[in-house]
Amino acid sequence: AGRAQLSCYVERRIVHTVGERHLDGDGAGLRDDAVGERPIGRQEKDLIALREHGSRRTREGVRRAVAAWGLRFCARDPERRSNTVTAIVVPEGKDARHVIDAAYRRWDLALGSGLGRLNGKVFRIGHLGDLNEGMILGALALTELALHDAGVAVPYGAGVAAAQRWYRESMP
Repeated sequence: AGRAQLSCYVERRIVHTVGERHLDGDGAGLRDDAVGERPIGRQEKDLIALREHGSRRTREGVRRAVAAWGLRFCARDPERRSNTVTAIVVPEGKDARHVIDAAYRRWDLALGSGLGRLNGKVFRIGHLGDLNEGMILGALALTELALHDAGVAVPYGAGVAAAQRWYRESMP
């Protein structure tokens, strides 16, 4: 069996990796002694900073793509936009569910749906986790295709080009 791992950064402390020896008999639960805390070290602080920098870069690339498409953000105030997902409003008379469906069925791309009263009005592109610029650029290209499939005319390549420019300009 493989290793079970927990990583959790909370208030400048790190939760240790949990190995198999800390799992209950059937591996379904953790024993009480499974998780230990210690202060985050310098290397881990550097890793967190590097990941945050990468996250800022990927989300800004998505945001620049949305602007290049001429579409609106659900959160109009930039200070209120999520760091983990970008919600994009489709034009009046279009249905975001059609964008999501085309992305999934035709292009094998999972986009998020608007929740509650936003269902059908927005779709979401996630940009958190183990992502790099190439993955985001591929997702943006496929999103452009899905938008066209759903009758939302955005300029082909505009979002990808805007994100590419940002990634090149912001390269450390």
